[in-house]
Amino acid sequence: MGELSRRVKQHTRSFPKVPYANYNLIMAEDFTWQLTKKQRGTIPAMVYAHLVESVEHYRELLQRAKRRGQLDYVAWITRNLLELRIWAEYCGRSTDNADDFFCDAVRDLVDMLRKFETPSEEVSVELDKAKDYIGSIRPHHKFKPVSEAAQELGIKEFYEKNCKILSKYVHPTAMSVFAKFRGQGEAIARKQFCDLGRAVSDDALKFLRESPTGDVYRRYRSTMNSVLATLPEEMRPFTKKV
Repeated sequence: MGELSRRVKQHTRSFPKVPYANYNLIMAEDFTWQLTKKQRGTIPAMVYAHLVESVEHYRELLQRAKRRGQLDYVAWITRNLLELRIWAEYCGRSTDNADDFFCDAVRDLVDMLRKFETPSEEVSVELDKAKDYIGSIRPHHKFKPVSEAAQELGIKEFYEKNCKILSKYVHPTAMSVFAKFRGQGEAIARKQFCDLGRAVSDDALKFLRESPTGDVYRRYRSTMNSVLATLPEEMRPFTKKV
Protein backbone atom coordinates (compact mmCIF):
# COMPACT_ATOMS: atom_id res chain seq x y z
CA MET A 1 0.00 0.00 0.00
CA GLY A 2 3.01 2.31 0.26
CA GLU A 3 3.03 2.58 -3.51
CA LEU A 4 -0.53 3.93 -3.41
CA SER A 5 0.51 6.59 -0.91
CA ARG A 6 3.36 7.62 -3.17
CA ARG A 7 1.11 7.85 -6.22
CA VAL A 8 -1.66 9.76 -4.44
CA LYS A 9 0.84 12.23 -3.07
CA GLN A 10 2.31 12.60 -6.55
CA HIS A 11 -1.15 13.25 -7.98
CA THR A 12 -2.01 15.84 -5.36
CA ARG A 13 1.19 17.66 -6.23
CA SER A 14 0.11 17.73 -9.86
CA PHE A 15 -2.76 20.04 -8.95
CA PRO A 16 -1.93 23.55 -10.05
CA LYS A 17 -0.17 26.10 -7.91
CA VAL A 18 -1.19 29.10 -9.88
CA PRO A 19 0.51 32.43 -9.22
CA TYR A 20 -0.14 34.86 -12.07
CA ALA A 21 3.48 35.40 -13.04
CA ASN A 22 4.58 31.77 -12.86
CA TYR A 23 1.92 29.22 -13.75
CA ASN A 24 3.52 26.30 -11.95
CA LEU A 25 1.61 23.23 -13.04
CA ILE A 26 3.44 20.89 -10.71
CA MET A 27 3.33 21.65 -7.01
CA ALA A 28 6.53 22.24 -5.15
CA GLU A 29 7.50 19.86 -2.37
CA ASP A 30 6.52 22.49 0.21
CA PHE A 31 3.10 23.20 -1.31
CA THR A 32 0.73 24.18 1.49
CA TRP A 33 -2.62 24.31 -0.33
CA GLN A 34 -2.73 28.03 0.47
CA LEU A 35 -3.79 29.85 -2.69
CA THR A 36 -4.74 33.49 -2.81
CA LYS A 37 -8.13 34.39 -4.19
CA LYS A 38 -6.49 35.51 -7.45
CA GLN A 39 -4.50 32.30 -7.72
CA ARG A 40 -7.54 30.15 -7.09
CA GLY A 41 -9.39 32.16 -9.71
CA THR A 42 -7.20 30.57 -12.39
CA ILE A 43 -8.26 27.01 -11.52
CA PRO A 44 -11.06 27.08 -14.16
CA ALA A 45 -8.40 27.32 -16.87
CA MET A 46 -7.03 23.97 -15.74
CA VAL A 47 -10.52 22.49 -15.52
CA TYR A 48 -11.25 23.65 -19.07
CA ALA A 49 -8.07 22.12 -20.47
CA HIS A 50 -8.59 18.79 -18.71
CA LEU A 51 -12.23 18.54 -19.82
CA VAL A 52 -11.37 19.32 -23.43
CA GLU A 53 -8.59 16.74 -23.40
CA SER A 54 -10.94 14.11 -21.96
CA VAL A 55 -13.67 14.81 -24.53
CA GLU A 56 -11.17 14.65 -27.39
CA HIS A 57 -9.72 11.40 -26.03
CA TYR A 58 -13.10 9.64 -26.03
CA ARG A 59 -14.05 11.12 -29.39
CA GLU A 60 -10.93 9.54 -30.83
CA LEU A 61 -11.82 6.18 -29.29
CA LEU A 62 -15.33 6.47 -30.71
CA GLN A 63 -14.00 7.24 -34.18
CA ARG A 64 -11.85 4.11 -34.10
CA ALA A 65 -14.73 1.93 -32.90
CA LYS A 66 -17.52 3.25 -35.09
CA ARG A 67 -17.36 0.49 -37.72
CA ARG A 68 -16.40 -2.71 -35.94
CA GLY A 69 -16.23 -1.87 -32.25
CA GLN A 70 -17.93 -4.21 -29.80
CA LEU A 71 -21.30 -2.80 -28.77
CA ASP A 72 -20.50 -2.78 -25.06
CA TYR A 73 -17.27 -0.87 -25.77
CA VAL A 74 -19.05 1.72 -27.93
CA ALA A 75 -21.75 2.10 -25.27
CA TRP A 76 -19.06 2.67 -22.62
CA ILE A 77 -17.35 5.37 -24.70
CA THR A 78 -20.65 7.09 -25.44
CA ARG A 79 -21.76 6.99 -21.82
CA ASN A 80 -18.47 8.62 -20.79
CA LEU A 81 -19.02 11.33 -23.40
CA LEU A 82 -22.56 11.80 -22.09
CA GLU A 83 -21.22 12.39 -18.58
CA LEU A 84 -18.51 14.72 -19.89
CA ARG A 85 -21.20 16.68 -21.72
CA ILE A 86 -22.95 17.21 -18.38
CA TRP A 87 -19.74 18.27 -16.65
CA ALA A 88 -18.80 20.55 -19.54
CA GLU A 89 -22.06 22.49 -19.27
CA TYR A 90 -21.92 22.45 -15.47
CA CYS A 91 -18.34 23.75 -15.33
CA GLY A 92 -19.02 26.17 -18.14
CA ARG A 93 -22.05 27.63 -16.40
CA SER A 94 -19.82 29.43 -13.89
CA THR A 95 -16.23 29.50 -12.70
CA ASP A 96 -17.49 28.58 -9.22
CA ASN A 97 -18.87 25.35 -10.68
CA ALA A 98 -15.52 24.66 -12.33
CA ASP A 99 -13.76 25.17 -9.01
CA ASP A 100 -16.23 22.82 -7.32
CA PHE A 101 -15.53 20.14 -9.94
CA PHE A 102 -11.80 20.55 -9.31
CA CYS A 103 -12.40 20.14 -5.58
CA ASP A 104 -14.23 16.88 -6.32
CA ALA A 105 -10.96 15.54 -7.72
CA VAL A 106 -9.42 16.27 -4.31
CA ARG A 107 -12.38 14.59 -2.59
CA ASP A 108 -11.90 11.49 -4.73
CA LEU A 109 -8.23 11.28 -3.81
CA VAL A 110 -8.92 11.77 -0.11
CA ASP A 111 -11.64 9.12 -0.18
CA MET A 112 -9.54 6.66 -2.18
CA LEU A 113 -6.60 6.87 0.17
CA ARG A 114 -8.75 6.59 3.29
CA LYS A 115 -10.40 3.42 1.96
CA PHE A 116 -7.32 1.60 0.71
CA GLU A 117 -4.85 2.09 3.54
CA THR A 118 -4.02 3.84 6.77
CA PRO A 119 -2.11 6.94 5.64
CA SER A 120 1.29 7.71 7.05
CA GLU A 121 1.60 10.73 9.32
CA GLU A 122 3.11 12.75 6.46
CA VAL A 123 0.30 11.87 4.06
CA SER A 124 -2.33 12.51 6.75
CA VAL A 125 -0.99 16.05 7.14
CA GLU A 126 -1.31 16.57 3.38
CA LEU A 127 -4.84 15.19 3.40
CA ASP A 128 -5.87 17.50 6.23
CA LYS A 129 -4.53 20.45 4.23
CA ALA A 130 -6.42 19.23 1.19
CA LYS A 131 -9.65 18.98 3.19
CA ASP A 132 -9.18 22.53 4.43
CA TYR A 133 -8.68 23.63 0.83
CA ILE A 134 -11.94 22.13 -0.46
CA GLY A 135 -13.94 23.51 2.48
CA SER A 136 -17.19 22.16 3.90
CA ILE A 137 -19.67 22.65 1.04
CA ARG A 138 -20.03 18.83 1.13
CA PRO A 139 -18.51 16.11 3.32
CA HIS A 140 -14.92 15.43 2.30
CA HIS A 141 -15.79 11.96 1.03
CA LYS A 142 -18.85 13.04 -0.97
CA PHE A 143 -18.49 14.22 -4.56
CA LYS A 144 -21.26 15.74 -6.65
CA PRO A 145 -23.08 13.01 -8.65
CA VAL A 146 -23.41 13.66 -12.36
CA SER A 147 -27.19 13.14 -12.06
CA GLU A 148 -27.34 16.01 -9.57
CA ALA A 149 -25.42 18.26 -11.94
CA ALA A 150 -27.80 17.28 -14.75
CA GLN A 151 -30.78 18.16 -12.57
CA GLU A 152 -29.34 21.58 -11.80
CA LEU A 153 -28.90 22.14 -15.53
CA GLY A 154 -32.50 21.11 -16.25
CA ILE A 155 -31.52 18.11 -18.38
CA LYS A 156 -31.83 15.26 -15.90
CA GLU A 157 -34.46 13.47 -18.01
CA PHE A 158 -32.19 13.60 -21.08
CA TYR A 159 -29.25 12.31 -19.07
CA GLU A 160 -31.08 9.53 -17.24
CA LYS A 161 -32.84 8.21 -20.34
CA ASN A 162 -29.65 7.90 -22.36
CA CYS A 163 -27.54 6.75 -19.43
CA LYS A 164 -29.99 3.94 -18.69
CA ILE A 165 -29.97 2.67 -22.27
CA LEU A 166 -26.18 2.80 -22.54
CA SER A 167 -25.68 1.21 -19.13
CA LYS A 168 -27.71 -1.83 -20.23
CA TYR A 169 -24.77 -2.65 -22.53
CA VAL A 170 -21.90 -1.27 -20.45
CA HIS A 171 -22.76 -3.63 -17.57
CA PRO A 172 -23.40 -7.38 -17.79
CA THR A 173 -27.12 -6.93 -17.27
CA ALA A 174 -29.56 -9.77 -17.90
CA MET A 175 -30.64 -8.06 -21.11
CA SER A 176 -27.09 -7.74 -22.42
CA VAL A 177 -26.45 -11.39 -21.61
CA PHE A 178 -29.60 -12.86 -23.13
CA ALA A 179 -30.62 -10.32 -25.78
CA LYS A 180 -27.45 -9.67 -27.73
CA PHE A 181 -27.69 -7.76 -30.98
CA ARG A 182 -26.40 -9.66 -33.99
CA GLY A 183 -25.62 -8.71 -37.57
CA GLN A 184 -27.60 -5.77 -38.87
CA GLY A 185 -29.20 -5.11 -35.51
CA GLU A 186 -25.79 -4.69 -33.92
CA ALA A 187 -24.68 -2.35 -36.71
CA ILE A 188 -27.79 -0.18 -36.25
CA ALA A 189 -27.35 0.02 -32.48
CA ARG A 190 -23.65 0.83 -32.88
CA LYS A 191 -24.48 3.67 -35.28
CA GLN A 192 -27.10 5.07 -32.90
CA PHE A 193 -24.64 5.01 -30.01
CA CYS A 194 -21.94 6.63 -32.15
CA ASP A 195 -24.33 9.33 -33.36
CA LEU A 196 -25.26 10.12 -29.76
CA GLY A 197 -21.60 10.19 -28.74
CA ARG A 198 -20.68 12.63 -31.48
CA ALA A 199 -23.66 14.86 -30.70
CA VAL A 200 -23.02 15.11 -26.96
CA SER A 201 -19.28 15.64 -27.47
CA ASP A 202 -19.99 18.45 -29.93
CA ASP A 203 -22.26 20.01 -27.32
CA ALA A 204 -19.61 19.60 -24.63
CA LEU A 205 -16.94 21.44 -26.61
CA LYS A 206 -19.38 24.16 -27.62
CA PHE A 207 -20.47 24.77 -24.02
CA LEU A 208 -16.86 25.05 -22.92
CA ARG A 209 -15.76 27.37 -25.73
CA GLU A 210 -18.62 29.79 -25.11
CA SER A 211 -18.45 29.77 -21.31
CA PRO A 212 -16.98 32.02 -18.61
CA THR A 213 -14.64 29.11 -17.86
CA GLY A 214 -13.48 29.28 -21.46
CA ASP A 215 -12.74 32.98 -21.02
CA VAL A 216 -10.47 32.21 -18.05
CA TYR A 217 -8.72 29.51 -20.08
CA ARG A 218 -8.02 31.86 -22.98
CA ARG A 219 -6.62 34.43 -20.57
CA TYR A 220 -4.00 31.97 -19.27
CA ARG A 221 -3.49 29.66 -22.24
CA SER A 222 -0.17 31.09 -23.39
CA THR A 223 1.24 31.03 -19.86
CA MET A 224 0.13 27.43 -19.34
CA ASN A 225 1.79 26.35 -22.59
CA SER A 226 4.99 28.19 -21.70
CA VAL A 227 5.25 26.27 -18.45
CA LEU A 228 4.33 22.97 -20.11
CA ALA A 229 7.27 23.41 -22.47
CA THR A 230 9.69 23.55 -19.53
CA LEU A 231 8.50 20.28 -17.94
CA PRO A 232 9.76 16.76 -18.70
CA GLU A 233 7.17 14.91 -20.76
CA GLU A 234 6.37 12.43 -17.99
CA MET A 235 5.51 15.30 -15.60
CA ARG A 236 3.16 17.16 -17.90
CA PRO A 237 -0.50 17.11 -16.83
CA PHE A 238 -1.49 17.32 -20.51
CA THR A 239 -0.30 15.17 -23.40
CA LYS A 240 -0.05 18.15 -25.77
CA LYS A 241 -0.31 21.89 -25.83
CA VAL A 242 -3.51 23.28 -24.40
